[in-house]
Amino acid sequence: MMLSALRRRSFSSRAVASRPGLLHVGCNLRRDDPPSKQYVPNAVSVSLRSPIVQVFGSNTDVGKTIVSAGLCRAAVQSSATSSVGYIKPLQTGGDSMMDARFLHSHMDASRLTCETLFSWDTPVSPHLAAQLEQKSLTDDILVQRLSDAIHKLQPTASTLMVVETAGGVCSPSASGKFQCDVYRPLRLPAVLVGDGKLGGISATMSALDSLLLRGYDVPWIVLIEQDDLDNAAAIADRAAELNISVFALPKLPPQPTPLHDWYMAQDEIFGSLLSAISTYHQRRVDRLHAISSQAQDVRIILWWPFTQHKQNRGVLVIDSAYGDSFATFDADTTSLEPMIDACASWWTQGLGHGNPKAALAVATTAASVFNQSQHPWYKPKAIFAAPPTVSLSAVSGKQGVTVTWPEVDPAFVLHLESLDDLFDPTSRDATAAAAAYEAYVTDLLDHHVPPHAVVGALVLEPVLIGAGGMLFVDPLFQRTMVLICRRRGIPVVFDEVFSGLWRLGAPSGRDLLHVHPDISCFAKLLTGGLVPLSATLAADHVFQAFHSHAKADALLHGHSFTANPVGCAAALTALDMYDSLGQQDATPRVYWDPATVAAVGQSTRVVRAFQLGTVVVFELASEGKGYEATGAQDFIRHLRTDGIYARALGNVIYIMCSPLTTTDACRQVLQKVAKVVLG
Repeated sequence: MMLSALRRRSFSSRAVASRPGLLHVGCNLRRDDPPSKQYVPNAVSVSLRSPIVQVFGSNTDVGKTIVSAGLCRAAVQSSATSSVGYIKPLQTGGDSMMDARFLHSHMDASRLTCETLFSWDTPVSPHLAAQLEQKSLTDDILVQRLSDAIHKLQPTASTLMVVETAGGVCSPSASGKFQCDVYRPLRLPAVLVGDGKLGGISATMSALDSLLLRGYDVPWIVLIEQDDLDNAAAIADRAAELNISVFALPKLPPQPTPLHDWYMAQDEIFGSLLSAISTYHQRRVDRLHAISSQAQDVRIILWWPFTQHKQNRGVLVIDSAYGDSFATFDADTTSLEPMIDACASWWTQGLGHGNPKAALAVATTAASVFNQSQHPWYKPKAIFAAPPTVSLSAVSGKQGVTVTWPEVDPAFVLHLESLDDLFDPTSRDATAAAAAYEAYVTDLLDHHVPPHAVVGALVLEPVLIGAGGMLFVDPLFQRTMVLICRRRGIPVVFDEVFSGLWRLGAPSGRDLLHVHPDISCFAKLLTGGLVPLSATLAADHVFQAFHSHAKADALLHGHSFTANPVGCAAALTALDMYDSLGQQDATPRVYWDPATVAAVGQSTRVVRAFQLGTVVVFELASEGKGYEATGAQDFIRHLRTDGIYARALGNVIYIMCSPLTTTDACRQVLQKVAKVVLG
């Protein structure tokens, strides 16, 4: 940090305990110190009761602490009753309260409360200090402690709260992860301290891009000029395009000259910065309150999907999203509260909201979009089969799988010991169930298809029918359908818009059914939910059917965003990240604890329960079924009160994570869901 040597010389003799409001917690973090509780990653609360900013630096030694002190000083001087809070989450270099002491020396200390959360003695980057001193710190604990500290200090920081980072925007935290990524769940408005030195223009704009790429609001840039370079003027035009205000401060006096006179000379500039922060904060809070109060009017203007507006009782105000969580506005407490995105943003969220790797891929190619060709759609006609469905069960105290076929044969009940058995074609292809399925499908085709008629295709959602009510179809039934249609020369199409790309714990439906389609359609998770994109895959013999010298023989169909580069960049990034899940085993990847799901399924409130890949489903006992049923709404309201944003398909509650969500996070969410469902 700039003038670090000056601060050490000038203030090292002052006793920490003698300073009112000077606090320090967490400095003695030990390797064996377990967290007091487990946290859902990225799910943190942020109070908006008073203005709060996070000070980032374009590099180390650019003056973050000097700017933080000037800002806190302006806030203390703004009125006779003002109070200010300052938090330093990470500190290295022996003197854990060095920066806090510097602030106290330049203003009325009685109205300033400082807190350092974690510190290390070694004067290096936090990730190196943590390794050298063997005092590790996870990012989840750091962010949660910072959220807790903000809530704790807010009553004594009614005028302003300042959170100062360590090093530059992309300097690592104790875990090694970039600090701009670590603090992103809080999404505090950022004051970027630019670099006034030679080369500082590029460093400042690169740091700004890094913050904007991750979804931060950066309304202000502050530079301490060096050697009459006037870097502030050089970045002013670009900053103005982004509605960013630039504040230029003159060069600091040479060391060891005290800074009291310099600060007095800059009171007007820091006062203007404080005023801009206060105005920004008030406008932000007013806007959130206005959206919350006007939500009923908005229902008349916007037509939301899958919503009966007349019965809709409320609108959730979402400020932002990150990871698996929304930041929702609570008008009663004027705070942003976390809510788990348990419906995976209508099945599209696959990488975690705000994923910087995907955002960078999109930004890299966003300038080269080219759209061409629009064609009309068509009206499909179909013969619909009634599939046998699967649920988890506990027979004689032993966990297993039950298959029923109520629409065709109410007496049909099949018990299997595990999902391994359910998805094993070698042990099931010659069973009585396979024979029953073959007879049903054959009769269905013979009855509905006239002689010499042509059946266009078999279209199916592999294993899990999403929009139909989250029906877990016996994979043997669909495998049998495919084999019969193949014998009759009927093309097979897998609709994997919902089910594909690890949604069901496998890359594709073919990995679960052990048969290959002629055509597959993918979307939703294809870009991780970042932008809309779909992909249609076809076997070579399908392609060859349209491969001709005549243009009329081609498949002249497409849409205006076919192969758009933004979507393709996002998809390539998403697919690369999904590859980290490794090779597919014989059965789907497990995210939700099967024992807990089966236990909830034994409740009299539940008629069907199962987990499959990223999805867990509970069908509630209800007088009605389908989209018109409303029996799940009370449970949905309870879940949202408990911080879980879930949705229902009629009387079916489903919870969904992303393919990259950890099993520990799923366990914590499932425990909350089980508590609500079981009452």
